[in-house]
Amino acid sequence: MKLIGKSLTGKQKRLLYQLFFSYLMFLVIPILIFSIFIGESIINDSKERVINSNLMKLQIMQESIDAYINEINNCALTIANDRRTDSIYNVNRDNLFSFDNVSKVMDVKQLLRETRGLKNYIHSIYLYNKDEQIVICSTGGIYKTEDFYDTQWMNSINDIDFFEVYITDVRKPVNAKLPDYLKYEGIDVEDVLTFIFPLKYIRLRGAVAINVRYNEMFKDFKSLPDSSEVYLIVDKRGRILFNGLDDGGKMEIDSSAVIDRVLAHNSDQGFLTFHNNDREYLTTFWSSMKSNLIVISVDHAGQLFNKILLFKSMITLLSASILFVGIILSYLMSRRIYNPIGKVFDQLKNYIISDISDHALKKNELILIYDAVNKLINKERETEQIIKANRQKLLEAHIMRLIMGRISEESPEYLALNDYNACLLISIDRYREFSSKFTSKEQEQYKSVILNICNQVVNRYAKGYSAILQMDKIVTIISVNKEQLDEFNNISRSICDMILAEVDAIKDISISLALGCIYKGSENIHNSFIEAEKALDYRFFYGYGCCIAYQDIKWRKETCNYFQDKDSYVLNYLKSNSNMEIRNLIHEFVRELKGRHNVSYESVIQTVIHLISKTSEYLASLYITINNIFEENSNIFMEIMEIETLDEMQQWLCTFYDKVISYLENHAERLDNKKYVMKIIEIIKNKYTCPDLDIQWIADHLNLSYSHVRRMFKEEVGINFLDYLNSIRVEHAKSLLANSDLTIAEIATMSGYNNDQSFNRFFKKHEGITPGMYRKIAQKAQAKAIYDQKLS
Repeated sequence: MKLIGKSLTGKQKRLLYQLFFSYLMFLVIPILIFSIFIGESIINDSKERVINSNLMKLQIMQESIDAYINEINNCALTIANDRRTDSIYNVNRDNLFSFDNVSKVMDVKQLLRETRGLKNYIHSIYLYNKDEQIVICSTGGIYKTEDFYDTQWMNSINDIDFFEVYITDVRKPVNAKLPDYLKYEGIDVEDVLTFIFPLKYIRLRGAVAINVRYNEMFKDFKSLPDSSEVYLIVDKRGRILFNGLDDGGKMEIDSSAVIDRVLAHNSDQGFLTFHNNDREYLTTFWSSMKSNLIVISVDHAGQLFNKILLFKSMITLLSASILFVGIILSYLMSRRIYNPIGKVFDQLKNYIISDISDHALKKNELILIYDAVNKLINKERETEQIIKANRQKLLEAHIMRLIMGRISEESPEYLALNDYNACLLISIDRYREFSSKFTSKEQEQYKSVILNICNQVVNRYAKGYSAILQMDKIVTIISVNKEQLDEFNNISRSICDMILAEVDAIKDISISLALGCIYKGSENIHNSFIEAEKALDYRFFYGYGCCIAYQDIKWRKETCNYFQDKDSYVLNYLKSNSNMEIRNLIHEFVRELKGRHNVSYESVIQTVIHLISKTSEYLASLYITINNIFEENSNIFMEIMEIETLDEMQQWLCTFYDKVISYLENHAERLDNKKYVMKIIEIIKNKYTCPDLDIQWIADHLNLSYSHVRRMFKEEVGINFLDYLNSIRVEHAKSLLANSDLTIAEIATMSGYNNDQSFNRFFKKHEGITPGMYRKIAQKAQAKAIYDQKLS
């Protein structure tokens, strides 16, 4: 080693300058950055807080609108899917008041009234037959469109996509101009929004229109007197449904300019600022994927930002003061530290190898090397932490691809599978109870504990890789080599027993296991997973805390026909309200299943669904739907599919029939009224030609009071007795006018009228023309039809 002795020159005293500039930069840059950062952070943090607060408020408001729209959708679906709606597909303008169709129309009218009564914000409901141009109204009766007082919404139907729900602009639920013969006294004409639902899956072509009270739906969006914030609600095309800028004149802003900016933002939620008339405004918005509506909030931003800028100026002044003092202190501290370091550096310099260039000596090698090594060490640590944090996520993602049958050519190095693999599916028992009892964070912790137990146990016997699936399930891949294949049954049994034992030690939780068959190659893991899912269904027979292998249940193919032979027993017991007899039948059904070991799960579910379907048909014959008895929009068949054990199925069936019988007992009077009304309609069908037929005659014949018959008929049918009777008589008269040469007086007598003057008056009231004019029109139509037939 060659020694070189170079004295420290002024140029070489770089460490002093470096120390000085280091201290200086240590103060200057952080203080400047601090000043800028604090100022910007305060502005951004304040903006973020305001924006997040506004977004949270808008989200709540949007969810409120979504809730309204969801309830309205459910009401429309209830009407569309009800058998009563489908039953009137063949009702047309000519047979509108025929006996066969009046009962159907009456039922639909009752359906619309019941649905409207469920929500106080629903103004009215229309069922529109597009082919026949007929409207059934919840607040009135049945109308031909030319006689209906509210038809402006019908113009939108042709522009609606088959799968689209259309919302009209705010409007009055009556036409702007009505002919003199159309009356709507008693109709509430407050502002409404009309939701138009095209009928999709039934034979009736048309739409369900639900008028929603505008002020009720948007009551939460009206600005308070002391608030500067206003709201707008638009759809994705920019059509305004609610405009708070027009309410009170708080801001002189063009709403279309605000809406255009929001639509150009191309995001579901966010914020933007803009200036108008030298004032700054903050706009936040939230878009719903469900309703395709956007809620927009506009507020003044100037006052808030002025306070922020003032505080930022104060921080800058303080930073400058600290900077001035810091420069002086930096120099003094640098000199003090440099003196001993300079001496050490002078001594070390004499031992530097001679071939080091002067250019290299000008650098602070020690600091550079230290910084470089330190950066490499820190970077390596960061990389290790990132790999460790993401390894489980990457592993779970790859496991998900394997069980879904998506095989990649390369597997992660930490997923080294053997030749033979099987899927073990772990399901948390009573998951509904589990999810309601614990928070989301606690649920994830429990699942992670179970996942770790599975990995630890499986890796004692073979290779194991686990992933958390959605909801209640965890999947583990058990991978063994060829030598372990013959012992796989014993290995898998030991694994299942040990997992159940260790999880059983955890308080308030139990699991069930299902094992698919073992296959060669990773490409067949998907098949094993499917088998494990099928095996898990048989927890229904084995109960909670079980371990089920697919090879043990794949032979269960016997069918269960218990209720297909005894469903008539259940219906007879329902008719007599024999709750105990039904319970005994259910208990016998469960006992039989427990004694049979080859019945398939699918056949049991099909048997129960068959029984519930038969019960629904019986209830339908009584004009009762499942939704009348249970919660609105309850999906009985989905509940059946979610039942996990046979004992739970027994309890569910008992509860179901308890509620059905309770409903039948509590609504016996209404059902009796329905039967009486059907008898009255039958009497009218047979006696309508009798001039003495009236409400009093009906009441005497049925041993009921006049007022009770009058009220009962109006409530069930939707029109009063006299209007209904005259509609039947007029229909009979129309047939005689078109197909006979009888005189008007003779037809009047044969139709149940005492004189032709009454007949003419009622006929014109129903048809709009006199009997004589109707006969001429009918005869011309018949003559034209005969002529056209001859030509063809």
